[in-house]
Amino acid sequence: MKRFVLLALGLLAFTSTLLARAEKEAAPKPLFRDPVFDGAADPVVVWNPHARAWWMFYTNRRANVPGLSGVAWVHGTAIGIAESRDGGETWTYVGTADIALPPEVAGPSESATLWAPEVVPAATPGNPIGYPHPAPSTNHGTEAHGPSNPIGDSAAGTHHMFLTVVPGVFEDWKHPRRIVHLTSADLRHWTYRSTLALSSDRVIDAGVHRLPNGTWRLWYNNERDGKSIYYADSPDLATWTDRGKCTGVGERPGEGPFVFTWRGRHWMLVDLWRGLGVYRSDDFEHWTAQADNLLAQPGRGVDDGVNGGHPCVVVSGDRAFLFYFTHPGRAGTIKPEDKDSLELRRSSIQVVELREKDGVLSCDRDAPTYIDLAPPTDSVAWPNPLITQRADPHIFRHTDGWYYFMGTVPEYDRLELRRARTIEDLATAEPKTIWRKHAAGPMGAHIWAPELHFIDGKWFIYFAAGAAEKVWNIRVYVLENSAANPLEGEWAERGQLDTGWQSFALDATTFAHRGHRYLVWAQKGIGEKENSNLYLAPLASPTQLGGPPVLLSRPEFPWERVRYAVNEGPAVLVRQGRIFITYSAAGTGAEYCLGLLSADENADLLDPKSWTKSPTPVFTTSEANRIFGPGHNSFTTDTDGSDLLVFHARNYRDIVGDPLKDPNRHTRVQRIAWRADGTPDFGTPAPEIR
Repeated sequence: MKRFVLLALGLLAFTSTLLARAEKEAAPKPLFRDPVFDGAADPVVVWNPHARAWWMFYTNRRANVPGLSGVAWVHGTAIGIAESRDGGETWTYVGTADIALPPEVAGPSESATLWAPEVVPAATPGNPIGYPHPAPSTNHGTEAHGPSNPIGDSAAGTHHMFLTVVPGVFEDWKHPRRIVHLTSADLRHWTYRSTLALSSDRVIDAGVHRLPNGTWRLWYNNERDGKSIYYADSPDLATWTDRGKCTGVGERPGEGPFVFTWRGRHWMLVDLWRGLGVYRSDDFEHWTAQADNLLAQPGRGVDDGVNGGHPCVVVSGDRAFLFYFTHPGRAGTIKPEDKDSLELRRSSIQVVELREKDGVLSCDRDAPTYIDLAPPTDSVAWPNPLITQRADPHIFRHTDGWYYFMGTVPEYDRLELRRARTIEDLATAEPKTIWRKHAAGPMGAHIWAPELHFIDGKWFIYFAAGAAEKVWNIRVYVLENSAANPLEGEWAERGQLDTGWQSFALDATTFAHRGHRYLVWAQKGIGEKENSNLYLAPLASPTQLGGPPVLLSRPEFPWERVRYAVNEGPAVLVRQGRIFITYSAAGTGAEYCLGLLSADENADLLDPKSWTKSPTPVFTTSEANRIFGPGHNSFTTDTDGSDLLVFHARNYRDIVGDPLKDPNRHTRVQRIAWRADGTPDFGTPAPEIR
């Protein structure tokens, strides 16, 4: 009976696999051809959390450009990008990576040659050092190769690229090539960080992997030493120490080293121009070569009749998929020498599933490949924008596990509240109107910037409002609700919160620190020309100050005074032994931006001298990403405690008429990185993805 049950379970699992595959088509051959130059090579595949799709970066050789002599067609290359939204089965062309290099790196003509991108994706929420390298049978997500870790001035949320750069376009192979380090906030736009000091001036094809001790190793081809494989180590992805030739691998020439962990073993694949050499290691130090190469024998599929080159592997659950490129027009072995025919130059990307048995890797390139890459387990992204036409966004994560959202509605006439179990679900959660403006008198106009807080067992909403007859007589008001669920119960008006003098006042927020509760808000100073300053005061109760306000910041720098002299929209984040207060500055158009104040957590917060102000804005318009006027933020955390920035911004610069009457300030959420010195790195506003 037991044997029968086991057999039945086995048949059920086998049938489930067949049914799952029946729902998927086999990956086409070729998997991808570049539509511009038809020279896609050196692929690397990573999950893009911003696009919520798989991205393939590749060398974009100019295979179909006529009249290029020698190997000029392999030079002058950009890095192409293709995208898959069906788990890697089909790919579409996206464009090229925006890579800015200084003239001393790009060469005198600034026509740099870019080869062999190695992309190290940013850390994910449950894994602060990047995509996991799974232990056998414990990971059911996807290992998108190359995890990430904080470096020098960046951390979670920063993507890294290690790229081969040749300073110009040449007709032969006799010129310097170096590996550079780039970073990006969105995987599309890349900033140069440094050129790695490696063993020679002729190095190519970086491959990066995180070691068990948390440090990093980079393998590469040292062409000065017979194209041997060398390696370097780094504690942080920013500083590297060259270690010389890789034992067990560097003894024979090869290029494109790729290292991954799968089924409890560490593997390295190297392009030997006669298939892919396979090496195995238990410690990342000593490598043993497998007898048989992968992809050494031609396949029968379209564009697959030659040996495969320059590998990349993506591990998804217990499966692993090998991406490689071919030169379809080249019968027999691929050699480094250039071919003159356009047909011999073109290249295609292919994919095949890897097999492992008794510590030996194999693959059947002629068998159908049913690829279905799952996003990394801890990779979370949200629609961008998250919620349209909601300005001054505030997301509060309560101890009951719910996320609560409030924001300014375009009509400026009511307070809405919604909640969801996840941040992403806030986008579709039903908003409930919990309060409307008065028809006359105070609280009758300009209902702005509501914030929900839970204090001493009750709910409070702080918001700004003008009078119906005098709409710019804006003051801070408070509502209270004692129900367990703030979407239920009665919201009682507690009236104006007296801030000490009567003038334009708005954007109140509150925080508790070491047994004391404080209020931070924006208000026009007595007799001052500035539109608003930032003030801090202790609270005796949620509706009453407990002491005189102190001035924290006034708009003093030029960037705080564009169109209007404004400091407003404070938000508080207590981390890394410090109190951080972000605030918004300038007018509400594209000039709107975030400033930053900070104080030591042990300091007297009511002493203005305890606070340090950044002389430059910390979060500004991104022309490249088409996000304008980011500001009026709040902070929340992901389900695992990772810090998130919530803010509003438009997706266009030019506004017709008064910006306050333009409704398209949309709510957005993105991760906060932390620098090595303990300060937040907000990066740049991410591009829109819906």
